[in-house]
Amino acid sequence: MLRKILGTLAGVVVAMLTVSAMDGLSHYLFPGSVAKSMSYDDIAAAVAAAPLAAKAIMACGWFLAALIGGLVAFRASNWAPSGWIVAGLIFAACMINAFMIPGLPIWMWIAGVVAPLFAGLIVQGTASEA
Repeated sequence: MLRKILGTLAGVVVAMLTVSAMDGLSHYLFPGSVAKSMSYDDIAAAVAAAPLAAKAIMACGWFLAALIGGLVAFRASNWAPSGWIVAGLIFAACMINAFMIPGLPIWMWIAGVVAPLFAGLIVQGTASEA
């Protein structure tokens, strides 16, 4: 039981680090897409100013986070549902962001649903082969 919990937790940590790294990459490549403050207007302006590539990098980060975090969770815990737990948490984080960040394009909402789901299916396929 402890292995399942710690393995899943390790996957969640790796997933969050992956999202942070991809967001950092996006902000490094496109520095104009960073909000000046946490005010609603500044965040809306930063989202509107961010180029498509910056937003795509973030959406790819969601997929990679669910995939890499899910694989780490499964390998560490040897428990197939751990990959779905990581994917579900990434999905939840995407939906929270979608509702809280003003002006987020609809395709990013869709990516926030599809990316973790697709990654979870890949992890499940890996788990069933093992």
